Amino acid sequence: MCLFLLFTCGAALIPAHAAFSPAQPAAFAVEQAVQNTPKLFTLHTNSLQTLPQEQFSAVASALALVKMAKPYAQAPDFTDIPQAAFPDVITVQIIFDTRANISAQLAKGKQAQLALKKANGLTVTQQTPDKKYIHTVFIPTDDFTTNHPAHYITARLAVVLAHEIYGHVYHYLQEPKLAFAPEAQKERLAYEQSTAFARGIISSQIFKSFPPQLQNQFRSALAKEETLLRSYTDGR
Repeated sequence: MCLFLLFTCGAALIPAHAAFSPAQPAAFAVEQAVQNTPKLFTLHTNSLQTLPQEQFSAVASALALVKMAKPYAQAPDFTDIPQAAFPDVITVQIIFDTRANISAQLAKGKQAQLALKKANGLTVTQQTPDKKYIHTVFIPTDDFTTNHPAHYITARLAVVLAHEIYGHVYHYLQEPKLAFAPEAQKERLAYEQSTAFARGIISSQIFKSFPPQLQNQFRSALAKEETLLRSYTDGR
């Protein structure tokens, strides 16, 4: 699935998923971000430049799907949200790197390192002395690209990105204190979002154009997210 095809299909073919409240927060209601306005999200993708072309395209396709299948239909995609919309947030960094390099960056935070060992993505929040926030999403790309075909990379990475961006970061932007809430509470909200995202993709018109292998990977990813979501909701 080439990146060009995903972009030309159009966002309207993928319905906004509905795990969030139907009321769109004002900060997400930016109709059109000015091109030169500083953006809230920054992507760090240097490590992707060494990937073979097929794998690089699969990663780019996953990112394109996440940008299109956003929680709020009328909002800009996350890469176009202006920094001014959330004045208490300095930046949201999305860092694609190897698991070894990410672990080295997290070396001072043993709890974060432990969390990374159990996950294919991790969101870490820092609060500065002046009470502002820095949210960092770590994506260990070698988890997805090592010995895996393109359709696996696209589906699995898309769901992980939705989990971290829409499930964690979007909630923290609305409720900053939630970033420091108990892990079970945060993960339940995140799995609600990644499950809704995967369901939205599968029920979309664009899904019908996917090759069978990619369709199967999204179905498999959804089943995994549903199982993990139940582990956080059963018996609560």
